[in-house]
Amino acid sequence: MRMRHRTTRTQRVGIRRVGGPLKTVLDKTKILYDVSLKLFCSWCAANDTWPDSKEELDHAACQFLMHCWQEGETRAVVANLLSGIGNTEPSLKWHLAGTRRLYAAWVKRELGARCCPVTWSMAEAIAGILIHWSWVEEGAMVLLLHHGLLRTMEGLSSRCGDYIFQLPLLKAHLSLPDTKTSKRHGRSESVGLYEAIVVKLLAMLCENRQPGDKVYSGSAATFRKRLGLALSALGMADLDIQVQSMRRGGATDFFKKTNSMQEVAFRGRWANFATAKLYTDAALQDRALMRLGNGSLLKAARRRLHELLA
Repeated sequence: MRMRHRTTRTQRVGIRRVGGPLKTVLDKTKILYDVSLKLFCSWCAANDTWPDSKEELDHAACQFLMHCWQEGETRAVVANLLSGIGNTEPSLKWHLAGTRRLYAAWVKRELGARCCPVTWSMAEAIAGILIHWSWVEEGAMVLLLHHGLLRTMEGLSSRCGDYIFQLPLLKAHLSLPDTKTSKRHGRSESVGLYEAIVVKLLAMLCENRQPGDKVYSGSAATFRKRLGLALSALGMADLDIQVQSMRRGGATDFFKKTNSMQEVAFRGRWANFATAKLYTDAALQDRALMRLGNGSLLKAARRRLHELLA
């Protein structure tokens, strides 16, 4: 029987001192909250409207929301204001019913623009161009983000030690110790990799590297810039393809294969099916394929990818 390891009070104090104080909101997120709160306070001062009660606060927030709507502000300003008020004084969160209803109406009225989900063949073409230009790491990340349904930084910040390879079976396992949902639920996550091209590329990049080395050595800005160059070379510059298009395209392709939103949500690590459905859009994907004028160029890029990996 394995005994549970117990720590002393002194050890726990030392560990927690290194980890820093408990926080419910990241520092960079709190900065966004503070910006919206300052905008709200400035608006109250300009309109001589200082709420003295919870009801007046809700009314003032509603008026500020209407001001943002008329002045063309983004929804994020109001969303950060609501979150900032709840973070500053949690008891006020339940006294902003009117503002929250108006914000919900705004969301329904003005749907956010969605990036184009790419197919696996498009991802192969993009990776082929990148690898042909000797940007092997970028090409591998494009395929990894698509196949693993990964968020951008989950792929770009992965380290060699996070991968376990089964090269005879052309399979791999990626541990995701620090993700959006793992922070929320307090547990680590992982994803299986079964596409031969992805496994081969990652194994090649991890070879002769230390476990703590990052697989992608560049920055997120560099990755986006080189992705944009590859899209322009393939005639995809007008398709509104962004980095998150890989995750959306991977989710759409996976749903086509399985016809199960439950499996899509499980592989993409979404908490509910409604969120997963937002990422699957076969119609938008098919529309992008119809707009691709130079299909031979995509085939050549994909062929180049397989030649380089042969």
